[in-house]
Amino acid sequence: MNKRINGGRITPYLHERNRWSNRQGTRMKMGGFMGEITYEGDFEPFWPYIRLGEYVDVGKGSSFGLGRYEVKLAITDLSCVF
Repeated sequence: MNKRINGGRITPYLHERNRWSNRQGTRMKMGGFMGEITYEGDFEPFWPYIRLGEYVDVGKGSSFGLGRYEVKLAITDLSCVF
């Protein structure tokens, strides 16, 4: 990770989900973590990849709707807001 990026608040929780598998003829458990993570720092070199991930989803189970994330920008320096 870039040394100019700092981790902040993390609020994860486990979310369990089931799906039906026609191939196996049974329910399959598909769980993962949900929550919020706050980072601060210089994201300039990573920004195109971070934004792309919002549209294509990432990781195992993305075809089932897993791996989704949303980027929310926080304005911390109010002196530059008009």
